[in-house]
Amino acid sequence: MKTNKYTFLIFLIFLLSSPAFSQTVDDDSDIVGWNDVTFIVPLRKKEENGKKVDLWTINLGGVLRYGRNLKRPIDGRGIVSFNYRFNQYFTAGSGYLYRRFRPTEVRVQYEHRLMFFLNSSKNWKNVQFRNRSLTTYLIKHSRPDTVVYRNRAQLNFPIKKDNKEIVTPFVADEPFYDFREKKWVRNDFLAGVSKQFTPEFGADFFYLRQGFKIGTLRKTNGFGVSFRYRLDFIK
Repeated sequence: MKTNKYTFLIFLIFLLSSPAFSQTVDDDSDIVGWNDVTFIVPLRKKEENGKKVDLWTINLGGVLRYGRNLKRPIDGRGIVSFNYRFNQYFTAGSGYLYRRFRPTEVRVQYEHRLMFFLNSSKNWKNVQFRNRSLTTYLIKHSRPDTVVYRNRAQLNFPIKKDNKEIVTPFVADEPFYDFREKKWVRNDFLAGVSKQFTPEFGADFFYLRQGFKIGTLRKTNGFGVSFRYRLDFIK
C-alpha cells in the first residue's frame, strides 16, 4: 500500500463525517472543535522484556474547545496527572483538572475535578484494544457536586509498511454514568487516525459525536486534534 493511499484513508474518514457541518446550530445542538495538548514527562523507568519502559510519569495538559458553530471558545481546561505502570497490560493513576466553560448562552461556569483511572491494553497482530476506566469527583461552583464514572473502549488498527507503523485508524466509544442523577447521562463516539511523527511527538485527528440526556444541549458534532509531546529527561 502506497503512502497516498494512507492520505486517502484519512480524507475518507473526515469526508464521511462532513454532514455534521451542514446542520444548523440551535438550542439543543452544536458544532464543536476540540484541541488539546499533553506533555508526558517520565519520572522513573524500569526494565521490561529487555528494554526500558516508563514506570512513573507525570502528564501536564491543556484543553481549548470551540463551539456555538465554532464561533467562540466554550471550554478551557488545565490538567495534571500521575501515572504508574504495573506491567504491559495495566496502568493506573490520579489527577486534577480545572475547568472553565460556557457551552451554551448561560453564564460562565467553573469546576474542579479529582480523577482516578485504570488503563488496560492488549495487542494482537492487526488490532489493538485500549480501555480507560475513569472515576471523577466533580466540585462545582454554585451547583451540587457529583461523581461521574466513564469508560472508553477503543480499537486501533495499525497500518504498517516494512514493519513500520504509518498511521493507525481507530474507533472509540465512551458512556458516562452520573451517580447523583443515577443514570447514564452522556455518550461520546470518536473515529479518526493516530500518527506518531517522531519518538517524541504524536497526534490524533478525529471526528466526534456526543449525545446528552440532561441539560439544554443534547447533541454535538465536530472534529478534534490531540497533540502529545514526550519530554524525556531520564535516559
